[in-house]
Amino acid sequence: MIAPELADELKMIAFCEMAKPANRLAALTSLSRNGLETERVRNTLYSLATDAATPDSIKVRAIDLLDKLDISSAPKELDPIRQADLEQSLIEQYVGTT
Repeated sequence: MIAPELADELKMIAFCEMAKPANRLAALTSLSRNGLETERVRNTLYSLATDAATPDSIKVRAIDLLDKLDISSAPKELDPIRQADLEQSLIEQYVGTT
């Protein structure tokens, strides 16, 4: 199992849209192998695999990893209102209210 502070570093790389796709994929692979953030990893892999800006070599590796994770459908989409409600709920749960 990976140390929590190292897992946080991997998450920052994996979920940062500004990071290089190859670095994101490597971080996603490590998170997946450790069973961390599985749903978010799947969604991000799907996003990388279907983004026109992602290099083909990265797309192929992302699709291969998705195949290993047994993903046969696109991630579910939340409507904007439901997403805002969930975000607010999480903020209140982990940050609190002022």
